[in-house]
Amino acid sequence: MFRWKAIFTLNYDLIVEDAYRANVNTHQELRAFYKDQSGIEKDLAALADPLPYFKLHGSIDQLSDREAPLILTTDTYIEFETNRKRLFRRLEDLAYEYPIIFAGSRLNDPHIKAIIAQVEKEASSRPMYYFVSPGINQFDEALLAKRRITPLKFTFDDFMVELDKSIDPTARKLHGVLKAETNSIERHFRRNVVAPPGLAAFLTNNVEHVRSGLPTTTVTAELFYKGESQSWAPIEQGFDIERLPYATLMLKLLGLQKSEESANVVALRGVAGSGKSVLLRRIAYDLAATHGKLVLFAPPGANLRAEPLLELYDLTGLHAILVVDHAADQLISINNLLDRLEAAGVPITVLLADTHASLGNGLEAFSERLKFKTELRNLEDHEINSLLKRLREHKSLGVLSGEPLEKQREAFEKVADKQLLVALYEATQGKLLEDILVEEYHRILLTEAQELYLFVCTLNRFRVPVRAALVHRVMGIGFRDFERRFLGPLEGLVFAEIDPGSRDYAYRARHPHIADIVFRRILDSQSKQLQQYRSILEHMNISYSSDNDAMRRMLSFRNLRELAPGLEERRDLLSLAEKVFGDETFVLQQQAITEMNSAGGNLNFARQKLERAEALRPRDNSIKHTRASLLAREAEQAKDTLERRSLRGEAKNILRQVAGGERSDPYVCSLSAHIAIDEIRDRLNNGAASPNDVARLAEDAQKALQKGLSSAPDFEALIRESYRLRQVLQLGDRGIGMLETTLKDQPHLEYVAATYARAIFRKHPDKALAAIRTALQQKQHSKFLNQVYFELLITLADDFRNELELPLKRSFTPEDQNLLMHLHAIRFHFMRGDRPELEKVLASASKMRVPGKEKNTPRLPVINPATPHGRWTGNVTKLGPTSGFIRVPGMISEIFFRPTGGTSDDLWDEISVGSPVYFELRFNTRGPVAVEISKEEPSAECLTPPSDEGDSEEILNGETPLPTETGEES
Repeated sequence: MFRWKAIFTLNYDLIVEDAYRANVNTHQELRAFYKDQSGIEKDLAALADPLPYFKLHGSIDQLSDREAPLILTTDTYIEFETNRKRLFRRLEDLAYEYPIIFAGSRLNDPHIKAIIAQVEKEASSRPMYYFVSPGINQFDEALLAKRRITPLKFTFDDFMVELDKSIDPTARKLHGVLKAETNSIERHFRRNVVAPPGLAAFLTNNVEHVRSGLPTTTVTAELFYKGESQSWAPIEQGFDIERLPYATLMLKLLGLQKSEESANVVALRGVAGSGKSVLLRRIAYDLAATHGKLVLFAPPGANLRAEPLLELYDLTGLHAILVVDHAADQLISINNLLDRLEAAGVPITVLLADTHASLGNGLEAFSERLKFKTELRNLEDHEINSLLKRLREHKSLGVLSGEPLEKQREAFEKVADKQLLVALYEATQGKLLEDILVEEYHRILLTEAQELYLFVCTLNRFRVPVRAALVHRVMGIGFRDFERRFLGPLEGLVFAEIDPGSRDYAYRARHPHIADIVFRRILDSQSKQLQQYRSILEHMNISYSSDNDAMRRMLSFRNLRELAPGLEERRDLLSLAEKVFGDETFVLQQQAITEMNSAGGNLNFARQKLERAEALRPRDNSIKHTRASLLAREAEQAKDTLERRSLRGEAKNILRQVAGGERSDPYVCSLSAHIAIDEIRDRLNNGAASPNDVARLAEDAQKALQKGLSSAPDFEALIRESYRLRQVLQLGDRGIGMLETTLKDQPHLEYVAATYARAIFRKHPDKALAAIRTALQQKQHSKFLNQVYFELLITLADDFRNELELPLKRSFTPEDQNLLMHLHAIRFHFMRGDRPELEKVLASASKMRVPGKEKNTPRLPVINPATPHGRWTGNVTKLGPTSGFIRVPGMISEIFFRPTGGTSDDLWDEISVGSPVYFELRFNTRGPVAVEISKEEPSAECLTPPSDEGDSEEILNGETPLPTETGEES
């Protein structure tokens, strides 16, 4: 057997598949693809030594797929090429860089002829091709020679025999010998075995096994201090310095090796260019090389899967540490991976890093798994001293060379408030970083080299590798051209390496932050940036994961809003994408969202695009939700009352399908409430509303809000709609009056009573409570009415008085998924010292099917009335690497705390068992939690306002006004 880069075939039989399946000695594992699809690289990365097999005319075992039927005649070529364009473009990409052997074909396939004709333009620079056929005559030879195709007069069988004679069997195996990453992992195995294929593929294509002596490329000190950090060489050579969070992170990670919890997450955040990647590599290297830990490093874009890690644990029995750089794009994959490993009892700690902007509130999804998070801040004094020492050692001081130490320190102190990358440039070169990068760009001698650098920066700012084949398509610069003509001019600016996903060459800049600055400063107008986008989009092949990722970032509405000033520019770019990518659902959805959220947008056009997207992916709830949002927007613009009701009715039907019964998706609930509130507003404004109509709609809105807030109390859209409902009902008091009229005749309508009471409670608390009591006379065991009654009562006096016990008890049952009332019960019984009742509600809360983030977020603060600042004081009784407990005299149990609860890194290191501390007391489904811990007694002003997190009356009534989004992106 031989090794091939890829096999392309015009046949649709299964002969090749059967042959590879039958041969146990094959060096590669075949994976067939018969139509355009995304995720090809991920499929291949799961195999130890994959061989992609592209069936350009379809496959006999996929006859039921109407999107890619077999191509049987010439007439069907054009008709059925739509879903195969990207496969043919893969062949064209490879044709520029690899020799091709044509066998069993007369080169008369229209697509093959077109590809050869295209590649002929660069026949002198591409590799030689070969044509195998027993019937070659002198005319064929002459024609093939013109095309730089060498004729081989053999049958295919004879050709394979000759090839077998010519290539040493040992040489064929050499490429397949497991890489050092795979061999090195075996030192951790409990048994004398080799790594199984799945684990070998994972270690070869997705992650690196970190250890001393890692194979790496040479990086000079000068280049490292200019931002090149994607290598282990600077770490092994000691170019870096010890950053402030290093010791704390090392202690936490080593401590978690002894943790009883199997799935742990530690997070490092910082702005772009602050040195996160270098610190991450330093920690990973020291954990492995100095402490002997099993450490895996996942670079950006790694395909993180649980199966290889399950195999690794079976072979080693070790608690692995997985280090993930640029982790924001991987948060869902990491959480899914942790779910699988935790269920199997496999211990693992994930150390991840990314920028604040990229992570957003994504860390909240890890809830209790997040044991520690810290910030990488700007340079401290001792870091400046260490950095100057390193720069002197490696002769990288730049304009500071020869200056006195104090002047060198002064130069860095001036820029210490900036991220490390910026500080290094500006202190050692005496200019602003942006000016330095612009000058650097203009010093590139060749215009083509400048354009290539700018091209790489345009995409690498999104942290995706830039395929060499894509550069060739756009600029006509092949990888051989890059090596021959541009390697010198772009040395230290553009780096070429094998992309583990596509297994082809890809380019990147030194740092995404540098790439972003170059893009914005060189393309210094929106028209230039748009033109750059157009030239790239026209040549993308989104069957490659890197192209697909870049396309999604380029065309997301959030990015388009910043890039393109007006609707027409946005439309033009999206239309181009539709032309290039065909019926790509992401593009269709973004076209609809753009029309919906831009001034002057065409909602009919948005509807057409969403209908097409939904036809392509009928089960995609994201598209359905966008369609429901569009219908709500169309209803707002419709002038006819019946049309508005019809549109909203259609939107509500879609949301019912998406909601899936008892699921309380906060996006669905907030949009459902929004639609009902819009209807109330319309009916009150046109004077055609009856009390019963308003009551029914208010009931619909309240049900949706209650359903969403019960499991997601902090969801912004739900809070905003709660506020809007009260505001709409108070318009001229007409809505309130209609609810009063309805309740006189039908006092048992619980949701109407609740809406009425919440709307008037601030001005008329007695009337609000009376309405709830009257409704409770009709439905004394209504859980919802009892919840509302409890929430209103708790705002009037002592939170823990006897009067509250009965409505609290009746507001939920142990089987309910009502998170908020479970938390109220935990808070109530803990503060009253009722241990039996507390244990009951803690047991039922632990079984709730609510996202972990919601269950574990501390809420419902209790203010200490005995102190002016409202905080509590106690002594630390237990302190581990990532958690501890505080005892407060008079409370029935100790109070849990973590360093993620507003506690500074320095404080965590300073406190010890017995230390007195001050803190805010809150609650999650596991009991009392201390947050905002301090050693010094705080001032009266420093208490976090209770309404920020979880004051139930504030949340459910929307007391915190949130401005309605207005303007172009309303």
